Amino acid sequence: MRKREREKLKEGINSGAVTNQGFPMTVRPYESDVRKISELAKSTGETRAAIARKLIQKALSEHDSKLKQERLENKIDWIIRTERANQTDLRNLLSLFDGLSEETEKLSDNVKSLSDDSLNTTVLLREAYCMLNITVSSLNQIFTRLLEFLSPKQSERENSIDIGNAFLANLIEHSILDLNKCTSFHGLRNDPIADANLFVETKIKVLRERIAANAANTKFKEDGKS
Repeated sequence: MRKREREKLKEGINSGAVTNQGFPMTVRPYESDVRKISELAKSTGETRAAIARKLIQKALSEHDSKLKQERLENKIDWIIRTERANQTDLRNLLSLFDGLSEETEKLSDNVKSLSDDSLNTTVLLREAYCMLNITVSSLNQIFTRLLEFLSPKQSERENSIDIGNAFLANLIEHSILDLNKCTSFHGLRNDPIADANLFVETKIKVLRERIAANAANTKFKEDGKS
């Protein structure tokens, strides 16, 4: 046995914990091991039985230490694998958040676009209403003047304003009915448009109140003359 190997074995067997001896056992070492045990016994001054006992203790201690090391390595490997899996899950989660952030930005842009379109639509509807109101008022004025100057009937010429107001009221009512038919045709809504939902509906009431007031005023004048 080499000196370095012998010194290493001596250091190893002397570092073990001292324990009580157990029951005797008969052991027949291999021939090569017998030579090594004899050299260690001669070098340390201990018996070959004591050297063999310490070598057995050293071997079993190293075995337990190796098992503990393997368990520790397995735990470390498990921690590393778990950490890698967690990092992968974290990357996937961050990627999902990035995707959601992009979708949120797109949704925000769409909402802004819809808001702008709604505002533009509102402006256009106001413009259309004003133009339509001018057109209807002009039509009423033209019809009234035609009756006033061109009608062969004296009663129509005298009551041209009332006839024009009645014509305009009927025209508005007809337009509302057509609007209900138009929305139903395009499937925009199923229920008929309520009177309270249209401002133009109030004009019918105003026109008819004017007609009634003019009729009452005319009757009052006729009663006064008689």
